Amino acid sequence: MSNDDVKAPAPPLDITEIVSKVPKKPAPGFPSGWGIYTPEGCGLSIALPGRPEGREFKVPEAVADVMVAERGYVYHNNRLAVTADHLITSTHIPIGILTQGFVEVLQSRGLPDLKYSILQGTPTQVPIKGTFTDDGKTFSMEGFVHVSGNQTWFVTGFYETDDEGALRETRKALASAKFDSTPCGER
Repeated sequence: MSNDDVKAPAPPLDITEIVSKVPKKPAPGFPSGWGIYTPEGCGLSIALPGRPEGREFKVPEAVADVMVAERGYVYHNNRLAVTADHLITSTHIPIGILTQGFVEVLQSRGLPDLKYSILQGTPTQVPIKGTFTDDGKTFSMEGFVHVSGNQTWFVTGFYETDDEGALRETRKALASAKFDSTPCGER
């Protein structure tokens, strides 16, 4: 092996620049103002009430050594937040390890009274639900871990538990998530 064989690390990406270029496509069957977004132009497409923004997120320790790229996105308003975190690893990681890693990341955020359930899923997608308290209010989270080869998406909605409208919007967004576009390549 020579220095010519060593892959140079990819230059850091400006998430703000990536997100500002995310086109909004019409979202038939959704309320006015909603659009379908494909944050990286590949992989995930999801209907949201507004354009997602770039965000930083903590990578699960279980995949830190094989991480090639990671990006995070969030849409939020005063009632809900929907996050979509994307990991590309140098090798396939079993979905069980990724799901547990996602839970560990949530626990590391110091969410008070975090209670969660990992639900029965498929070999490529596992649902997660939970609740936590913050500032005396109870919040719910719903989402899933989706794996395809060396690509992983953590897509999660957060809302105040008593807000039925936020619950409906969150579930509508999560149900719209599709992985039918071209998988993202290593960048």
